[in-house]
Amino acid sequence: MFEVAIILILIVFNAMFVASEFAIVSAPKVAIEGQAAAGSKRAKRVLDVLKTPALQDRYIATAQVGITIASLGLGMYGEQVLAHWLESLLEHSTFIQVASIHGIASMTALLVLTYFHIVLGEMVPKSLALQRSQLFLTWLVVPMSFFTKLFWPIILVLNGLSNLLLRKLLGIDRAKSSFAAFTPEEIEFIVQESETEGILSDEMGTVIKELFDFGERIAEDIMVPRVHMVALPMRTTGIEVRKVLNTSLHTRYPVFQGDKDNIVGSVHIKDLGSIVDEDGVVSLPLRPVPYLPGSAPIQAVLDAMKEFSTHIAIVLDEYGGTAGFITIQDVFEEVLGDYETENAHQIEKMNDGSLRAAGTVRLDEIAELFEIDLEHEEVTTVSGLVLDRLSRPPRVGDHIRYGTVSITVVRVLGRGVHTCTIKKVEKSETAAAEED
Repeated sequence: MFEVAIILILIVFNAMFVASEFAIVSAPKVAIEGQAAAGSKRAKRVLDVLKTPALQDRYIATAQVGITIASLGLGMYGEQVLAHWLESLLEHSTFIQVASIHGIASMTALLVLTYFHIVLGEMVPKSLALQRSQLFLTWLVVPMSFFTKLFWPIILVLNGLSNLLLRKLLGIDRAKSSFAAFTPEEIEFIVQESETEGILSDEMGTVIKELFDFGERIAEDIMVPRVHMVALPMRTTGIEVRKVLNTSLHTRYPVFQGDKDNIVGSVHIKDLGSIVDEDGVVSLPLRPVPYLPGSAPIQAVLDAMKEFSTHIAIVLDEYGGTAGFITIQDVFEEVLGDYETENAHQIEKMNDGSLRAAGTVRLDEIAELFEIDLEHEEVTTVSGLVLDRLSRPPRVGDHIRYGTVSITVVRVLGRGVHTCTIKKVEKSETAAAEED
């Protein structure tokens, strides 16, 4: 029984070292940081190992040395003990020749030990550690610290030799390396997998993925174009203000002098309360606004709004005129989506698979919904695409085809498209239409 106990202990030690190694390489660093912040001393020790490459190397080396010692012990001691026990059983057999007993016993002992070593000492602890790495790390960090000190001379020599080879052959200095970070593409893949497994809801996954696209957006992608801009003249009357408020109620309005190409500031709706009852001409109380080109990143728009302490920014065209404006709500909707606001329902899915969309909808939004490639070098919106293809202001009923989409104008506003229907068509149909 004593010999069997030693064999079992060696298998348990092997399993512990295997679990430690796989747990450290698959550790959920963020979760452990949270556990450490909550006051867990074990989690703090694990975090120190994760954040320090030298300690991490030492931890892994301890696990590898432990696995080697336990495996050698099983092979040298376990095989001999088990073979001796089997020989004593086979000696009384009348079917096996005496000369073959030792060989059969040794082979059987080796097979049995190999099975238990691989299954109980390797595969089971590896699978458990990968599934519950945080739990195993906090459990095993104390005994692993003890074995690190016990194996210190061996680890010192092995780590020294391996680091020397890394520096000389590959030019890698582990002392200067840091804990591996994730690229945006890797994080997006993790989010996608989390959605598939049901860990993240579809809505949360969409918000996270939109955050990665956020940095690629520019002002003209999300602005309210000039043709849809509701603005107030700098000098106006209470009657004119009431008309605007009754037809288009907003929180903030751009204010112009002369025409909309000369935006001089903005006015908040609460500042209009004392003006709506005025009969004569009055000057609106202006608030300063930032001016940015259409190519400005959205982050630059947010920074400008913060600098001016405002929630509105004016977007300029290439000639210095007004291209449109952006509110803080437009920025939020870019990430969180459109939630029943004044700009809601810009895209409506029809029963036949087509879309009813506003002219201001971006081409990449249509491409995403149809799962197609829909790019244009000069324009970014549906209205811009129609104007480019027609080379004139659109009229109701105008029809164009571009790529694998067919667009029909339903309603116009000024010289642009207000509403249209968009259908996905086959490339062959598009080619035939272009030939006609």
